[in-house]
Amino acid sequence: MTGKGHIIFLNGVTSSGKTSIVDALQEREDVFFYVVANDLFEQMVGDRYLRQLFKQ
Repeated sequence: MTGKGHIIFLNGVTSSGKTSIVDALQEREDVFFYVVANDLFEQMVGDRYLRQLFKQ
């Protein structure tokens, strides 16, 4: 596996198929996907940084 990685954000209401998409992606053998839930991602990045980055 070489090259840059990709980030895919899945957004949708409950039962919209996000988990099914993740499961299908992780079945692939030609690429690796690391899954992070949105709330955990926000905690890792930090509220202060997100507010600065996305303030209107």
